[in-house]
Amino acid sequence: MQQLKARALSADADFMARLGRGDFHLDVHSRFSRVINLRCRESGHLYSVVCSSLDDAPNTLRISATEFDELVVDGNTKLHYDGEVLQLGDGLEIDLASCRVWLPPPLLFRALTSDYLQIIKSEIDDEITSINSISLFRYDGNNVFYQVMSQQLLRGSERLIDGMRTANPAVIRDALKGLLGLGIGLTPSGDDFLVGLCSVLAVPQHPAHVYLPLIAQVIRAEEYRTNKISYMALIKAVQGKTRACIGALLATIFNGELASIKERIKPVVNIGSSSGADILSGITAGLLLGNHLGSQHVA
Repeated sequence: MQQLKARALSADADFMARLGRGDFHLDVHSRFSRVINLRCRESGHLYSVVCSSLDDAPNTLRISATEFDELVVDGNTKLHYDGEVLQLGDGLEIDLASCRVWLPPPLLFRALTSDYLQIIKSEIDDEITSINSISLFRYDGNNVFYQVMSQQLLRGSERLIDGMRTANPAVIRDALKGLLGLGIGLTPSGDDFLVGLCSVLAVPQHPAHVYLPLIAQVIRAEEYRTNKISYMALIKAVQGKTRACIGALLATIFNGELASIKERIKPVVNIGSSSGADILSGITAGLLLGNHLGSQHVA
């Protein structure tokens, strides 16, 4: 078997810090065409090695490889890090000597004018429509199973937002339980919606920021409702840590950079087959909620 050698391009600061401590024990959790997920024995959290075509993200190391289809790794693959090179069995060697540390841009919430918010919403709707996404939040097909699931997602998301509008923790808790793990695919639609919503709520000075501890508590208690990959995305989103393309979109929105909005939406909407559209539905809901609750910062 030929060994794949690659250079580390960039890595999440927390990932690099953990590697540097020398007490980081990882096992292979799963492997996809462009992603290798590693599980930390101590915390159970996932860390990812991804190809160069993907963007930076929490707990993620981007490398110069273009795909992992021919790479043989599994739960028995041994990992070794000597301070400069990360070795995944005999199949992959990653040189970290020139790795750049990735830090997401700082964000600050500002309430948006109704006209500005409508422009953002229209741009998002246009991009979702242009890729013909099968998002269950927008499903209008004839599959009865999808129809029922779509109705559950819409009711659950509306109930969650209503719980925050009326400051009702019991409603928030119950709605979250119904959304976690609801949907299809590796990251279910309900989880993707919550990732988008929490990425907005986690922005400092968002008026619903106060609900994040409750949301985190429910997600941790109800972890069994979804899979580990989706769970990690949720936990990180609650902490305000999301993929680089999501952070870039939020920065563009709150900085009032309308000229760049379309190019910032595109990478998000292209996440997975429907995940991007579902994440954007959550982002829109978070922006609308912020304006409803009000803020002293008006753009």
